[in-house]
Amino acid sequence: MEKYNISLRIITEDNFIEAFNLKLANGQERFVSNPIRSLAQAYVYRN
Repeated sequence: MEKYNISLRIITEDNFIEAFNLKLANGQERFVSNPIRSLAQAYVYRN
């Protein structure tokens, strides 16, 4: 089993471009949405 180093950070004006540039590895599309879509949904449903 592979181990991954994961960190969670708040998306701000200073780092949102980095978040937009995240890429999914092959096969991950089955489990999670594209990062841009996820960020857009989080923004729309933030309240």
